[in-house]
Amino acid sequence: MLDTPNPDAARPVPAQIPRTDIPRLSAGKKLLFLAGLLLCALAVAEIAAHCVYRVQNGRFIWRGVQGEGMGVFQPHPYLAGVPRPGARGFAFDGQVEINAQGYRGPPLRDGAAKILCLGGSTTFCVGVSTGETWPEQLQKELSGLPSGPVDVVNSGVPGYSSAENVIQLALRDYALNPGIVILFQGLNDLRSSHAPDLTPDYAWSHGDHQAKTLDVAWRDGASIIALRYYALQALRKISPPQPQDPVVHSEPDLQLAEIFRSNLRSIAALTRKSGARLLLVPQVLWEPLIALKDRDGWIPFVDPKSVMVQMSALNDVMREVAREENASFAQSVLDYPWTVEDFAGDYCHFSARGCIHMAQLLAAHLKAEGLTQALRPRG
Repeated sequence: MLDTPNPDAARPVPAQIPRTDIPRLSAGKKLLFLAGLLLCALAVAEIAAHCVYRVQNGRFIWRGVQGEGMGVFQPHPYLAGVPRPGARGFAFDGQVEINAQGYRGPPLRDGAAKILCLGGSTTFCVGVSTGETWPEQLQKELSGLPSGPVDVVNSGVPGYSSAENVIQLALRDYALNPGIVILFQGLNDLRSSHAPDLTPDYAWSHGDHQAKTLDVAWRDGASIIALRYYALQALRKISPPQPQDPVVHSEPDLQLAEIFRSNLRSIAALTRKSGARLLLVPQVLWEPLIALKDRDGWIPFVDPKSVMVQMSALNDVMREVAREENASFAQSVLDYPWTVEDFAGDYCHFSARGCIHMAQLLAAHLKAEGLTQALRPRG
């Protein structure tokens, strides 16, 4: 049987014609697509960097890099930062509890006489926990007075100088209607000694650092970008900055002494106007620990070898103001034989033992000087 030829076998196969219905991306759209991929990659990297920072530091970067306040303090328009009412936490090397009125310590009692304690970290009592501060110990020492119960109010805040103490007393703490005001201050004023930008309000030598001290500094958007943070860290390792040590001075700063004097007089006037009695407490420092320092970042323009001399000069100013303003001066805290066990690892902050001794000295002084007679139940 003959094969029948296939009529399609000899038919030529048509050439493949390219499809023209598939759209092509323009150069601009390609760039937008690549930019989107890059942004997605950066977003993923930023999230990863935030997670790494959280693991390394125990908190997210938007909670801040500097400071030790750890949520115990909150921003304030006039005082940089104040204790956050009701806050509790571990901050400044101690367990801290802030009462509902915004002061460190137990709740204030209605009708109890009030003793107001002003100062910085040595009044707030950095380094000790709740129940161990010298204001709380002083309250125990004064229990059983004929005037009735006494609340010793701890209005100290780390970093506060006499400038902040004036603002506290004038705008906030006067409302407590205290019978006695105790001011324990000096070292934070010494911080501004010989500062090249010293002004009567300590604005640039002290004030602009205070928000960072309390960990309440307002931060711009760039400061919370984790990739930026790690990029800067890498650059510092590649090319570390060469810090320049500031020029230090051995002699007391006479301009600072007059600013300190003016602030003390303002506090004396405000106290007298409120009908309260004023007790000025000079700054106590443990000299052997100061001698171990080559340089002190808290008082950068003071020669460590002259810290005691310059601190004594401010204590002398306080003594003179006490005499001029008919206030009491606690010389006993300077005469007391303090030991290293009275300090919490540095030269100025009391340990729990030091707080007990401080409270005993102040209680004895208040009773001996008759200042406790100014205590009476307050509304």
